[in-house]
Order: sequence, then C-alpha cells, then structure tokens
Amino acid sequence: MTTIASSEYVVGVDGTRDGWVAIRLAGTDPVGAASYADFGALLTHEAGASVVAVDMPIGLPTAHAWPRQADLAARTFIGRMRSSVFVVPPREALEAPTHADAVRACRDAGVPGVSQQAFALRHKIFEVAQYSADSRVHEVHPEASFAAMHGAPLRHGKRTWNGYHERLALIAAAGIRLPDDLGDFGRAGVDDVLDAIAAGWTAWRIAAGVARCLPADAPVGAARIWY
Repeated sequence: MTTIASSEYVVGVDGTRDGWVAIRLAGTDPVGAASYADFGALLTHEAGASVVAVDMPIGLPTAHAWPRQADLAARTFIGRMRSSVFVVPPREALEAPTHADAVRACRDAGVPGVSQQAFALRHKIFEVAQYSADSRVHEVHPEASFAAMHGAPLRHGKRTWNGYHERLALIAAAGIRLPDDLGDFGRAGVDDVLDAIAAGWTAWRIAAGVARCLPADAPVGAARIWY
C-alpha cells in the first residue's frame, strides 16, 4: 500500500443484523475493531479516522433515474460474483411503509420489483444517508475491493470454505497482518469481518489517493462505489 502519515488511520465498516462492525487500519496494521448500534455513534467515536468506507449504498435513484450506474458498473467489474451486488431500488420503493407497497411503487414506475432482502436494508441505507455530507464517508463494496486485490474476479462465494480462504489469502497478500485473536470483534460473523477488512483496505487507498471508483467517469455528485 502507499504510505501516508503514520498517525493516520481509516475505518472499514460492514452492516450486521444488530448494527455495524468496524475495523481500524493504520497502513497494513489493524489497530482496533469495534461494533456499534448506530452509524452516527460510529462516526462520533471514530472522529480521528480520515476515511470511513462503508458497505452500504449512498445516493438513492428516483424511479426516473433508475438504475444506478454505479451498481451496473460494479456488477460488471465483479464478474461471476455479480449477484452479490444488488441494484439499489428507487427511493420511492424504499420509502414505502410495507414491502407490498414497495413492490406496487416499483410496478407503478415501470421498474422491477424490490426483494424482501433489499427492502429490509432500507433502515441502514437511510441511516447512512443522514451522514452522506460527511466528507470522510465513502461507499464501497467488499467484492469490488477483493476483485481489485486479486486483479480479476474471484472464483468462489464468500460464504463457502474455498471463498473464505481465497479472501483470507488476498488480505495476507495485501500485507494486512491479522492477529489470531480479534478480541470481541472475533465473535462477529466471518463474512462480516472479511467485508470490514476489505472496506478498510479501500479506505486506506482513498486516504492515499490511489483508489478508483465505479463507474470511472461518474460525474461530480453521482453515486460511486470505491475500490
């Protein structure tokens, strides 16, 4: 990784059922890990971080501007793992009171319906949206980060045995030295830990000024996924 100020640290964040998990990286060294009930508390506690990279959509399209070009570009970039990137539903659907209403809003707008899984993410999406003006906060997708580490799309899904070792090997090759015992953070799901680390890797690239985004030609103010 590119070296920047030794005093600087960044944070990679992944959402969980109960809140958020975060790992702090200073260069290739994990310097801390934590869990938070809400994103605002995370930003307050991590006030010293220069970049906070989060695996959550930032910037919702209206039905007339659907789909987000960032989602389409990420699916192409990730290749065989493209199904891990869900195309963010239009704002009108995520603001609906029930899933049935969300599906109806999509139908009325002439766009595909929204899945239960995507609709369930709306609370976290809107939670992060409250802090989108914070210049430290950037959208990432861990599978894009891992593909960038690898230089090509990955071969295995992250919840498989082969996928776990594929991603762990990439983290090691990137020079990130993980301790065997991550303390309380080690009780988080394996995929959540791996995703937070991948987000942290991209956060460090953003801080170092070497990160790239999807789509590469995204205009100022448009949604973009960093890697």
